Amino acid sequence: MKILLLCLALGLIPFYFMNIAFHINIFELEMLLHILVRFFAGFLILGIWVWYWHKLKVKYAILIIIGLFLSDILFDYFRNVYNFNFEMLIYDFYTMIWGSISGFVFIKFGKKKSQ
Repeated sequence: MKILLLCLALGLIPFYFMNIAFHINIFELEMLLHILVRFFAGFLILGIWVWYWHKLKVKYAILIIIGLFLSDILFDYFRNVYNFNFEMLIYDFYTMIWGSISGFVFIKFGKKKSQ
């Protein structure tokens, strides 16, 4: 469990600086939901199903994630929120990769601890 906390803490450092650099307020409900969708998509789909369990192929996982992202972009479009720019793509990609690494570490070392 210490390794998971270390992974989350090391991921928070660049995340904090990206929030400052891109002027993102993560405490707004809209932005918090946006971040959580990306983080848990990486956590569950890439980190657990693809990398650890090998239940999904990478091609199908990426299609599922693109579908989630497009649905979120469409939802933002209908609410008249425009956040589809290059900075947000970098931010979303980092959040998804950080979530996938955290998911893999969570399953890998969580199972060893329970056995």
